[in-house]
Amino acid sequence: MLIWTNPISFKHALKLLTNPHLDVLIVGSNKFNICNSFDLRDQQLTRLIKNKSNKKIIVSLNKIFHEDEIDNLKKYLKTLKNKKIDGIIFQDFGVKQICDELNLKTTFIYCGNSLVVNYGQLSFYKDNNIKIVQLSNELFLNEVKQMQDNKNGVHLLMQVEGYTMLTQSKWKLLSAFKRQKKIKQSLVDQPLLLKEELRKNMNIILEDNHGTYLFNGYNTSCLEIMKDLKDLDSLLINGFMHDQTWVDSTINIYYQLLNKKTNLKNLIEFRNKINKTTTNGFLNAPKGLLNLQTTNNEK
Repeated sequence: MLIWTNPISFKHALKLLTNPHLDVLIVGSNKFNICNSFDLRDQQLTRLIKNKSNKKIIVSLNKIFHEDEIDNLKKYLKTLKNKKIDGIIFQDFGVKQICDELNLKTTFIYCGNSLVVNYGQLSFYKDNNIKIVQLSNELFLNEVKQMQDNKNGVHLLMQVEGYTMLTQSKWKLLSAFKRQKKIKQSLVDQPLLLKEELRKNMNIILEDNHGTYLFNGYNTSCLEIMKDLKDLDSLLINGFMHDQTWVDSTINIYYQLLNKKTNLKNLIEFRNKINKTTTNGFLNAPKGLLNLQTTNNEK
């Protein structure tokens, strides 16, 4: 089982290349990637590839593209064709189509956020040379087990730690709210807490130059139920909106678990020290869905 993560800075990415517990590094440019911890430049990618050793470097292009963005996308993909990257993450199937037209040979990873939801889809990805898919974060545990039992030769990747994206929109919702309420300070490019009137817990809302995103307000963790996820092929530790210490510590936790270096109880205690609130999310629904818990005032 491979461990994947996205670094929080270029300096952090270089450090992770020397981490023996990590297998795959995800990086991306802000022009083509949403919810990015840092904006990867071309010369930085070249340096990462040069120093990657036995690590795999995956470039993420996980946004939905508009017609007026296609020319720049094609130019960027042409530059990637000449670099020894190990894969491309995409959400828009137009990316895969352009790669085929350019004869760009690499491993394709489909990240549809909430769209990979049943094993019946896997034959489609396999037939279209998409070798790795990231499972939806909104699957129940029995559904993930069904996916594991019916992989059909497709490599399954799943986020096991980090903030879970609930929804996304191309609309600049916080900017519109700022104009309506005549707010002076900037609301863009920073995570803000959002609380519904009848909910106990908060969510996180974030706007960047591509749109607006809603995340749960707590860390989703699969540590306690990894025994039920043993047939996954790769685990994603999502460092977005976390710091470097959290990412490095969480990589170590899962390495220790997968290699049976430390007992689960000790790992859970350590995990809880670096997270204020942790839940299994949909994998332990409805108990794990903290963002759906209501106050006593609801009727």
